[in-house]
Amino acid sequence: MSIFNKIKKFIKDEDEDEEDIFKKPTTPNKTPNKQNINEFEKNIFINGIYGTKSALAFDNVLNLCAIGFNDGSFKIFGKHGYEIPLKAHTKSMIKKIYFIINSPFIIIVTDSSIEKWDYDRMKLNNILLYKTRITSICQSNGLKHLFFSTEDSMIQTYNIHNNFLSSYQLYDYEHNGQTSQQQQQQQQQQQQQQQQQQQQPEFDVKCNESIALPSCLKVNPTNANQLLVGYNNGLILIFNLESKKIEKRIESFIKCGYCTSICWSRNGSKFVAGFLNGEIHLIKYSIQNSTSILIYKSQSQQTQQQQQQQQQQQQQQQQQQQYYPIDQLEILYTNNKKLILFKGVNNIDNIKSLILIKGDNFKNVNHLSSVQVFSNLLSYYPITTLPYYNNNGFVESLLLIESNGANRLLELKIDQKTLFFSNPISCDEINLKSFSCNNNNNNNNNNKVKLMRSYQCDSKTIDLIYQLFESNNNNNNKKSSINGGPETLTLNKLPGVSSLPFQQLMITVHYDNTIQFWNSSDPKNILYLGTLNINNNNNNNNNNNNSATTIEIITISFSVSNLLLTISTSNSELLIYHISDFSKRIDTLIYNNNNNNNNNSNNNNNNNNNNNNNNNNNNNNNNNNTVEQQKDGIKEDKELPNAVFDVFKLMGKIIMGNGENITSITLNPYKSSYSTRLLIGTDLGNVYHYIVSIVNNKEVGGDGIPTIPSSQVVYTLAVFSFGNCSTTATPGIINASPSSSSNNIAVTTPSTVIGDSTIPAITSISLCFYPIHNSDIDSSIVYLGTSDANIMVLDLQTMKIISSFKLSNSGVPVGSLLFTNKRGDPIQFLFFGSINHDDAESIENLNDISTLSKIFNNDLLNSTTTTGINNNNGGEEFKSMIEEISLIVSTIKEISIYSVSFGSNKIIQHKRLNKHDGSNKYFIDGLVHLSTQSDGKPVLISLDASTSSIELYNTINLDKLKSNSLLPIIRLPTFSSSSSLNNNNNNNIIKFTVTPSYSNGYLYIDNNNNNNNNNNNNNNNNSLLYCISNNGGHQLNQYPTLFVDNIPMPPLPKGKSKFTSFFSSKPSQQTTESNLDRIFSEDGNKIPTPSHSQQIAGISDLLNKAKEALEKRGDQLKELELKTSEMEMSSRAFSQMAKQLSKK
Repeated sequence: MSIFNKIKKFIKDEDEDEEDIFKKPTTPNKTPNKQNINEFEKNIFINGIYGTKSALAFDNVLNLCAIGFNDGSFKIFGKHGYEIPLKAHTKSMIKKIYFIINSPFIIIVTDSSIEKWDYDRMKLNNILLYKTRITSICQSNGLKHLFFSTEDSMIQTYNIHNNFLSSYQLYDYEHNGQTSQQQQQQQQQQQQQQQQQQQQPEFDVKCNESIALPSCLKVNPTNANQLLVGYNNGLILIFNLESKKIEKRIESFIKCGYCTSICWSRNGSKFVAGFLNGEIHLIKYSIQNSTSILIYKSQSQQTQQQQQQQQQQQQQQQQQQQYYPIDQLEILYTNNKKLILFKGVNNIDNIKSLILIKGDNFKNVNHLSSVQVFSNLLSYYPITTLPYYNNNGFVESLLLIESNGANRLLELKIDQKTLFFSNPISCDEINLKSFSCNNNNNNNNNNKVKLMRSYQCDSKTIDLIYQLFESNNNNNNKKSSINGGPETLTLNKLPGVSSLPFQQLMITVHYDNTIQFWNSSDPKNILYLGTLNINNNNNNNNNNNNSATTIEIITISFSVSNLLLTISTSNSELLIYHISDFSKRIDTLIYNNNNNNNNNSNNNNNNNNNNNNNNNNNNNNNNNNTVEQQKDGIKEDKELPNAVFDVFKLMGKIIMGNGENITSITLNPYKSSYSTRLLIGTDLGNVYHYIVSIVNNKEVGGDGIPTIPSSQVVYTLAVFSFGNCSTTATPGIINASPSSSSNNIAVTTPSTVIGDSTIPAITSISLCFYPIHNSDIDSSIVYLGTSDANIMVLDLQTMKIISSFKLSNSGVPVGSLLFTNKRGDPIQFLFFGSINHDDAESIENLNDISTLSKIFNNDLLNSTTTTGINNNNGGEEFKSMIEEISLIVSTIKEISIYSVSFGSNKIIQHKRLNKHDGSNKYFIDGLVHLSTQSDGKPVLISLDASTSSIELYNTINLDKLKSNSLLPIIRLPTFSSSSSLNNNNNNNIIKFTVTPSYSNGYLYIDNNNNNNNNNNNNNNNNSLLYCISNNGGHQLNQYPTLFVDNIPMPPLPKGKSKFTSFFSSKPSQQTTESNLDRIFSEDGNKIPTPSHSQQIAGISDLLNKAKEALEKRGDQLKELELKTSEMEMSSRAFSQMAKQLSKK
């Protein structure tokens, strides 16, 4: 090959590399494979903080926070946890983030690029791309110019307002001499050998020792013409930007090595410098003579030095070199004191910590002390009162990011007088969104998700639940400073979903017995509403007799129509909460569901403290005496229950007998917003039917005026039993307990053995809202699913099983039971807008349980009384000419659809129409979710772990409509053996739920138990929540607008008086800023845009400068040549004139 062909090939390869850098910097010379592209990836989102964090910033005018990650993504957070996710053009680690104050722009710095983004429009505004690494950067609030340096040791200036890159550069020509290529190669080889032997520090020290690279920059706050520069060899320079000269050279710190961080004092007379060896020096700046004081030395370094003195010289050479860098060095001010904060190492374990240096006099080292403020620190950012570079006001708090994998964003409030920091305040509205944050570091499993449920509700419910979070953080010291965004940005009105008549509510149950509530209407921005802790929310007058034992939540159910939340626990209790936005005096009910009690059970169901009949009668007498006292006069406050101010109010408990636990709950409103039908199934195969109602003792006189003051109204829960049924009895001898006309219940004990593992539990209960009787109000039959794949039909009138069948895949629990009509539309019963949160049904005497009958429909009471016992047919016959409906049944191994037909003599026939057998499949949680597509048509959604895909089915015939693969973003674990399917630990790895409308799904994966690695660099998280939109182009996920225009800036700090400035040698702020504008206003290089980006390299700059210098020199030579010729011509003319004059 000739030399010309080699040059041609070299130039061709170089051009190809240049083109690839701008198109796909992370994967040059590669074209993506179409088979590896998944179009559904754009519908998968991760909310909150996840992955590895790398940068933090805060806008103290708009109150917004920005966090950068290692994968090149960054997010801007506002109030309520609203977020805007973006990704850098170079897709490399985010090193620095700078907000351009009071504007919608943000500066993102990576290893090789400086990008300016418009986060309001979510577009890249401008970009600077470099072949070499950016070694240092500095941007101060209020200044238009950003200073940065690259590996060519050139310091450049970029105007962040008009995107102007100045050709004016700073360079230390005295220290950076030219070296031969052989010397550079030898030095690089030596450095590579040292890097293999030494531990890699946080700061990059692999640069060429012959070329001093700027490692940190800082602008003087009182004189913007002065730029303080620290170098990687310990050299410190002060450049004068106006005179283009070096004002001061400080070489006394070269022995300290790498200068990692520097910072000016507020008056610009001093600065502090931190170094790689763990030392911090305070330098009093003077052009003539500068003095320095060592104010801090890393304790780890001191310990290491003491150990090295005791060892021999040979062992010292073999030891690895240790680094204790000082990073993020800041001088901050309070009302009357000064403090120094930095990120360093304060213990021998080499853990990054936030360290505070404080003292009365920084000139005297003996008066200084260092305190570790926070350990396991990744990054911090001070929040100050003013956004100006020459005066940032006083520090109010610090934003922190932990480095221990908890992914938590914290805030520390500071006491201005004592300089004490408060306990870390967790920004829960941001931290909890990704579900990867563990609030309790002692037990990583505490915050993991145990259950997930989704409901659709009105916006008023969202507001009420959010008050729970607000009430727990009513103290201003506990509120996060991240509250930026427009006033219209509320929790119940998401951007892009304002036309919806309802919102989506997601409830998650965690292993620490906390229940979290979310507004999940928008998968791109799920919003944290609040947390209910059942261990702390038991009302003031409730005695917890089981406090010594640890309880666990088994299952929950929520009625969105009347705001009733039921929670079953492992101590055989059912907790009943009601959501209310005003305080109430609550007489908490304890209802004992003891199968051994008989005719007197209902008379005793309103007693609160004891379970035996004698004590209940005593309580009734006491309550009657209280009523008599009310007639004579006003009752004293001490005789009333304490007022409950919590949004979630514990109204009562139902305690199960024989130690059985509730495994399934179904709620639906019954004729009133205060009354609810409650069906519960237990692990012993029993089903109980109740109607619960919220009542009070409010009385209204004949004139319509209440006879009891509102402050003395007492609320309680009334429980009315309609019988129970055992599904474990022998067929044909099914025990039932219908209600009699006197409301007394005869209960038969199930013929089962407590604790027998062969007893099938009730795993699913579903009401069929379909009128099959003439007297039906809302529902009269219930379908039950058991843990051994049995489906049973329960008649609510007689509480008897009237039909049953078994699924083909036996031994697996039934996950869900859904009903549709022949058109595929769901059969459900919901109503909104008729809820009065501030009242309840009034009963004159709370102990007169017979008055509850007026709340419930008399038809139901009469039908259960007359037909349940006296009718030999066992209940009311079905209506004639009833249309068939469809039943959809799902387990972890199959999804089937059945046609349900109703015949005479109360015969119900089930015929299977279609089935998807999961012989090689595993449907997550055994659930299939009924939702709505963007076109309004219903659809069934399931999650198949074997293919890591979301399956969509037709609700009419169960035909598969679409399969959306989650790969390569999400890879789900698969279970091949039947034993693993029944393993609860494996079943807890994944939780999946779908909102009832618009098909938004939420997939929770516990990566701690997942052996399959995901390909999204999130393997370090213990758990993660993926938000999935199945609507394709019709997505409701519109990002909010966090930028608010025309926010008034805080007043400028007072400058020097005219008399002081007259005698001061330092220029004023306005003078220095105008000088900077004048200095950097010459015609420079335009900023390349992403479409026509321009590479900027140190070598090309030097060549261009040399070329320009040669051209200028040539122009000057031409000018000199012209001038000499002109002088020659003028001299000849002069000589001729002289000769003519001499002749005369």
